[in-house]
Amino acid sequence: MEWIRKRIKIWRICSKVLFCLTTIAFYTCSSSTDKTNEFQCNGGIVRLDQVNDSLHFLKFIRNDSVVSEWMLKYPVYRLDHGDLDGDGKEEIAVGVIKSTRYFKNKGKRLFIFQLNSYDHIRPLWLGSRAGSELIDFHIERDSVPARVITQNEYDERIFPDSINSRNFKGIRFKLGVFGLNFENYVTK
Repeated sequence: MEWIRKRIKIWRICSKVLFCLTTIAFYTCSSSTDKTNEFQCNGGIVRLDQVNDSLHFLKFIRNDSVVSEWMLKYPVYRLDHGDLDGDGKEEIAVGVIKSTRYFKNKGKRLFIFQLNSYDHIRPLWLGSRAGSELIDFHIERDSVPARVITQNEYDERIFPDSINSRNFKGIRFKLGVFGLNFENYVTK
């Protein structure tokens, strides 16, 4: 009879420990998958809310209310911002993974949005490719207008002879009337 009481006591302790570990794991996982990216922009907050792996909402929030939102039905790998056209208002750059009409394989693409005069999110560029296969990007904010720096796959068929796989770092673009305009190669 004594051994049954000990087993019940051990079982209760194990159950409590297992419950605690499960609770910790749940909160750790839910906080890591429920990440939001946000930043101050044009007198409000731009925030990227993730619903699931392939559904996000880009939102502009002012005074705790959503002024505008844009649905992104793609996985998102990066969010950045900067004044890309030199008008004093920041544009929003979002990296998504999707196929396009001309490139059927899914790949990393760059979307650029602006806030119009009514603070509504509007697309400026829903890009297909930026030079060659895109790996990543960031906004270089140390000039006006800011520049988009892309990290691309090296492709010897595309780049000039002075650029090789050892010194190639990326491509610098500026925002043009329609999409991104090549500015120069970034080398090491």
